[in-house]
Amino acid sequence: MYENQLTESQQDYLKIISNLITSNHVARVKEIAEQKGVSMPSVTESMKKLAKDKWIFYKSRGYIELTPKGKLAASYFAKRTEFLRNFLHDVLGASDEKAEKEACILEHHLSEKSIKNMGLLYQFLNHCPKMTPNLLEVFSNCINTNDTHDEYFCMLDNYPHFELNQKHILLQNLSENQSAKIMLISPEEDIRNFFLNNGLLPGLEIIMQQIHENSFVILCQDQQIEVPGQYGNKVEVSIIEKEQKP
Repeated sequence: MYENQLTESQQDYLKIISNLITSNHVARVKEIAEQKGVSMPSVTESMKKLAKDKWIFYKSRGYIELTPKGKLAASYFAKRTEFLRNFLHDVLGASDEKAEKEACILEHHLSEKSIKNMGLLYQFLNHCPKMTPNLLEVFSNCINTNDTHDEYFCMLDNYPHFELNQKHILLQNLSENQSAKIMLISPEEDIRNFFLNNGLLPGLEIIMQQIHENSFVILCQDQQIEVPGQYGNKVEVSIIEKEQKP
């Protein structure tokens, strides 16, 4: 999606700017240079290029802000990083520190196809009701039949599933302002591509912001995404219970 429009370094800059704005309300060249580990003149030149291409608003010696398309791109890359971090930690057993470091490296070298199949593997290993000793062989069948629009894949066949005694519900059954984690996404190509293109992958947290007659508006990584209403019964989520205040 945005990978062909931005270099690896530019992708990192957008994420750093977004994180600084979230934590400090402003982003400055000096802070960006410190986080990126490069010189301030190097950051300045990169900011000029990003501003020229309308990813950021930038004036010399001023604060740096993301343009609307810059915000979308930063959110997209942040969600990819979070998914890879979860995958490395939950599936491969990497420590938090190693998962964070390796996710930042991996995101620049994986195709959308690989990310999509990693999303399938993540939910398959954690939630597939067809568990057998030959998981990798079965998973291979899942990928191959999914590519040919076959109906083999097990997702949503035995709704609802359970995780740690917590029942999954369909996306369309979330209430407004309710938080949840994406657990299972239908293998149907158009649906999976919609979620992939918006950076929505298994394991990511969302908030149901608005429910309309023919669509839903969800929030993920500070990005509002409108999901077609017909996809509401094609995605399972696990509700995140808010801690009760004493």
